[in-house]
Amino acid sequence: MFDDSQKRTFFSAPQSVAALIAALMEPCLIVAVFVASTLSMGESMDRAALTLCLLVLALSFPGSNRFRDNLLGAAVDIVYSWAMLLAILALCGWATRSFYLFEPNVLLAWGIATPMVLWAVTWLGHVLVARHTSSPLSRRGAVVVGAGPLGGRVVRALRDA
Repeated sequence: MFDDSQKRTFFSAPQSVAALIAALMEPCLIVAVFVASTLSMGESMDRAALTLCLLVLALSFPGSNRFRDNLLGAAVDIVYSWAMLLAILALCGWATRSFYLFEPNVLLAWGIATPMVLWAVTWLGHVLVARHTSSPLSRRGAVVVGAGPLGGRVVRALRDA
């Protein structure tokens, strides 16, 4: 559900805690930046703003786990996914004729600040994951019994984790 880079089977490892954090972090950060932009411009969180927050949560959940990605690739992915989300929201706003409900400066600040905040948190997560995986305390030994194809799959799953 959170990180669909590989198909889940009975023999695959469970999702990591980082994938869960990323799945929840991205939608929550997008909404938090919108709320901060709205309140910093002196606007109120009315029904239209709360509806937009719920729509954004629905469209952006689950977030992508970019903590192990190249930072430049993560930045490109953030900008691309943010542009797609804004295009969908703009289409919804145009279809419902509801642009007048929002202050243009709030939407502009939100549109510019959100990808920067997402990238900064991705960078921080990248640093924390790298620090954690390089720690000697995070390494554990494993003994795989069996030389058949199933033993090879287990070894590959442990090596890729």
